[in-house]
Amino acid sequence: MNCGIDGWRLDSAILYTASDGRTGTQIIQDMRKYLKDVAPDSLLCLENANEARMYTDYAADTYWNQRFLSAVKAFINGDVNKSTINVLSSNLYEAVLGLPRAVAHSSYNMLTNHD
Repeated sequence: MNCGIDGWRLDSAILYTASDGRTGTQIIQDMRKYLKDVAPDSLLCLENANEARMYTDYAADTYWNQRFLSAVKAFINGDVNKSTINVLSSNLYEAVLGLPRAVAHSSYNMLTNHD
């Protein structure tokens, strides 16, 4: 943290587990606490945080919102028609408005993949 790093992005956050029984959410909460103790203004961003508890337990500062990307890509690729427009609407709702308000306001709603 003393090297000028302002934040961290954790890949595949849903895969984190601990041998002592802690969940991925608990591990990430512990990591966030440590990071904030060292650098209070640092940012912790999770990728692939599709586990609902990671959103509602505020395990991180922000999330890489891949559900938003998937819904928009389906629309752009023409995978949405009259019969599937409700699915697109539902996916967009869940990707943004279905999140806790503070999480939705801070999520990264990108239109490309970081890879």
